[in-house]
This record gives sequence, C-alpha cells and structure tokens, in this order.
Amino acid sequence: MHAIRTSILTHLSRPTEDRIIYRTIRRSKAQRILEIGLDSGERGLRMIEVASQGRDSKTVQYIGIDPFENRSLLDGPRFPIQAVYKSLSTTGAQIRLLPGRPDVAVSRLANLSSHLDLIVIATRQTEWLRTMAPLLQSLLSRQGHILLGSPRFLGG
Repeated sequence: MHAIRTSILTHLSRPTEDRIIYRTIRRSKAQRILEIGLDSGERGLRMIEVASQGRDSKTVQYIGIDPFENRSLLDGPRFPIQAVYKSLSTTGAQIRLLPGRPDVAVSRLANLSSHLDLIVIATRQTEWLRTMAPLLQSLLSRQGHILLGSPRFLGG
C-alpha cells in the first residue's frame, strides 16, 4: 500500500511542482532532508512519507527552517511551531525545527549538520541565497540535491 501512495505523490500530487521533490527523494533514496519554508508542514509530511518507503521512518532526518509565528505578510500565513512539530512527529522521523530567517538559521545549522541528501527551498524571500549558496552547498552529501520548490502562501 505504501508504494501505491508514493506513486500517487510522485505523479498526481498537487501542487504539481512538488512532484519533482517527491521523485527526487524516491530516486535518490534521500534520508536527510532540509526544507526552508514549511508553511503548515504538509509537504514535509509527504517528503518524510516518500523517504520512509521501504525503511524504518526513524532513519529519516527532517530539518525545517521557517519564521513560523514571526512570518511577515509576504511570507504567507503564520503557523505555530508547536503545531507543525506535533504534526511532523507523527511520522516517527527525527524532526528538528529551526525558527527564524533562513540566512540566520542556515548559519546555525552549519554547526549542527552536514551531509544532507536534499535541500528544498520554498520561500518567497530569496535574497539571502546569493550569500548563503556556498554554505548550503557545503551541507550537501556528495550525491545531494538542492531544489527550488514553490512557496505556498495566500494570494500566490
């Protein structure tokens, strides 16, 4: 049944832009995932689901960076970090959420983690990427990927 659900996510999920994320996770067997720009955490749940296919979900490490309650109007609706954590924790994966601006949180993350299999950037605020791209690259495993996802926000 899990394989059927993964097939649905990789071929029929909405928004359609997320399908490449799920396909990349399935194809690369990604286990260590960083998502920048979570919204409600729905895409994170799906990424963990795909990464858990055929293995214990406890081996999946998911890190999320988002302003959460401190989002600006440009970032979209605010989601409480506790609610997002509670939702993501139901998967059994190892969850770490870092609140704050992407540039600051990525800098903190550089001291804590490396060898990520996938980095998904899904935030409207991208000016920080110019200076942080080398640091993001250094966090990747040898076969790691960086994908620009579609930010989901009101009016967008």
